[in-house]
This record gives sequence, C-alpha cells and structure tokens, in this order.
Amino acid sequence: MLKHTGQRNARGTRSGGPLRAAVGFLACLLVVSGEHAMGQPAPHDRVAIQVRETLGLRRFGYPVTVSVPIPSGAVREAQQVIIEQEGHPLRGVQVDVRSRWPDGSLQWLWLAFNTSPGPFEVQNLVLRFGPDVARPDPGAGVVRENADSFVLRDVYRVPRAGPNFLTSIRYGAREFLAGPARWFWKGNAGAPEEALEIRQGRVISAGPIHAAVELTGTVGGRDVPFRLTVTQPNSKSWFDATLELSNPGGADGQIGLVVPYVMERRPVLYDFGAGSWIYGQLRDGGRAILRIARGGAWNLLAPPATAGSPVQEYAASGPRQARAEGWAHVIDGAQAGRAIGFGSPSFIDSRRPYTGEIEVGADGATRMVWHAGRRSRLKVQALYHHVSDPIHVSAATSPPAMLYPLAVAVPAEWVETCRAGRNPPILP
Repeated sequence: MLKHTGQRNARGTRSGGPLRAAVGFLACLLVVSGEHAMGQPAPHDRVAIQVRETLGLRRFGYPVTVSVPIPSGAVREAQQVIIEQEGHPLRGVQVDVRSRWPDGSLQWLWLAFNTSPGPFEVQNLVLRFGPDVARPDPGAGVVRENADSFVLRDVYRVPRAGPNFLTSIRYGAREFLAGPARWFWKGNAGAPEEALEIRQGRVISAGPIHAAVELTGTVGGRDVPFRLTVTQPNSKSWFDATLELSNPGGADGQIGLVVPYVMERRPVLYDFGAGSWIYGQLRDGGRAILRIARGGAWNLLAPPATAGSPVQEYAASGPRQARAEGWAHVIDGAQAGRAIGFGSPSFIDSRRPYTGEIEVGADGATRMVWHAGRRSRLKVQALYHHVSDPIHVSAATSPPAMLYPLAVAVPAEWVETCRAGRNPPILP
C-alpha cells in the first residue's frame, strides 16, 4: 500500500513534505518498494526508487530531491549510501543527514541528484546502504557566506538582511538584474506596499548538487513573521523561492515579487502560457499583464497600437484556451540577449490555486502578485530561469518543466519498517 506524505504539488500529486519549503518545485516522485518482484521480503539495506516523468517533456539533467528514512543501526556515515541505476552507481549524488537515531546511526536522509527521463519515462533506481558501501564525494559546497550576503554558485547574491531579496544574478561577465529584487505585502486595495524585511539567514544545504538558504524576517516594522527559502540546483540556471507568511488579520491582501532585468534593446519580446502561447512585443514604456482569476480563467492586457495610451484587453480565456498556465517569458531585443522564463505553481495548484497577476515591462521589470483570498497562512512559490537568446529547446520548455516537477509516493510499509516517524525533519 502506498502512503503519500507531504504537500500536493501543482498537479495534485503529493510532493515530498521534507524540505518542501526549501526545494519547492524541485521535488520528485519516490516509490519505495516493500517487497521484491517475486513476492519475497525486501532486504533492509536497499530501497527501490521509481522516478516518473508525468508532463510529457524530456528532462535534461533534471534536479531531483527527496527524503528517505533508513533503519536504526544500519549506517553511521553519509558516504555509506549510494543510488544505483541498472546496477551501476549514479554519479553526483548529494546526501545530507537530517536526523540520527539515539545510537548515532543515520535516520532521515535528504538526497539530491540529476536524471534525464524522456516523456512519460519511468526510471527504476535503488538506494543502497551498508558498511560495505562507499559513495564518491560529490565535491565541495557551493554556498559562500559573506558578512552581508550568501552567494550561490558564484551567481546568485542573496542579502542576509534588509528589504532586498536578490542583489545580483551574474553569469560570467553578464549581469541579469537591473536592480535589487524584492518581495512586498499589501494589506488591501488601498493600502501601501510594505517591504518584507529580512532579519537573518542561514545555509540549510551547502550543495554541491543542490544549494539552499533560509531567510526569516517581518513585514515592514510589524510583528508579522515570514520565512523565505531560496534554492538553486546544479544543472539549471534557475532559482526557486518559496515564501511562507502569516496573513495579518486574515486580510484579503496581496503578496508581490518584483524582479527587474536588464534589457539592452527594444522591442522586448514576451509570451504567456494561457492554453496556447500568447506573445507580443513591448516598446519603451510598454507593459503586458496576464490576470489570473478563479478556475484559471484569464485575460491579457497589452499596449494598444497608439503609443502612450493605457493598456487594453488583448485576449481572454474561453472554451479553446480555458486555463492560465502560470508562466511567462521576457526576451531582450538585442542579439544573443537575455531570456528569462518565470512562473509560479501556486497559480495552478489543484487544491486551492491563487489568483493574481504576471506582468512584464519593456524596461525588463517583471512582477508576480498573488491574492491572499483571506487565507490565514500564505505560501507561494516562484521560479526564474536565466538563459540567452536564441533559447535552447530544453530552456524553451523551462516554465512548464519548472512548474511540474517529477511525481511522489512513499509506501507506508518502508516508513513503518524503519520506525523513523511518518514525517522527516523539515530543517536540520
């Protein structure tokens, strides 16, 4: 019997509860077998892991993260754990120890690795552990701690304190950000935007396969706490940010994220996922807004033909383009310019999706807004992918691939056998 644990992802399947705040859309489907194919009891030194592609897209070096318990007394060191595919050790596997048994042996493990399934492909892996197992060291950590910031892979600079969420995204000599990225809270339609003030931060996974930091603080100067986790996988030029926030007074307010990008030349190209790709171009001062309503209904506001006029409705949902897909691209008009794919699985969650807006501007400013809908606890996820134009085929499909990670189930039999509890620790 399969036991699903954790939270559901955007497709309604459950994504691994452990570290979901830190890894968000990057969790995969884990199936742990309690028996051999021949019906014999399974040995207690291995776990069958099934990775399944569910969207119909080929994934290239796709990041996978999952938590797994192991029995008391089995092994004491993370180096005594490997993942095998067709009898061969998988390279580049990161194993973080989340908890230990009273005797000091490993209890809950957090695993990170990469895999490349084809459309709807099922991959059968084996997690094996024991005193005779030796896993190669995947390498040094990739999070550098400075006095005022964390730097992930020498690319993403995350401040330790203050109102800014990111201050630099630099690949080589190319800077992507035109200014600091920031989160905000707006209590109601007439209220001002209040900055989310970061008070402190810490590293929760140094990598090298998967890097993550946690930031905590308050809304403005008030006693309204939030937690923000930022993760970055080794094989993709993207970041994943998940924000958890107490809703002050259950207000029907808004959470917003503003990320301004460098655009060197107009017109800037944009497109939105809305049943089919809705695309256009933006000249100086122009902006396009995808509004997402209940049930995934949407309408697109875009600049009219006359320069300087306000935006007007350009397209809307209907029977043939029924649902917003929760993502957008913005592409610099310069040759080999910057291209950014971004979106939020919170807009397409099958249980209680957020309504809101996705906006792009000719100046490179991007903005996502989630409507609180009087929820008492808010949790939203944002993902941004950074490449150059022309976009490679795997990057062109990045928003859907980012928003629909690979699927998850853990049979109760293995968890019960390990007696490690039903839920792993969220943070170390």
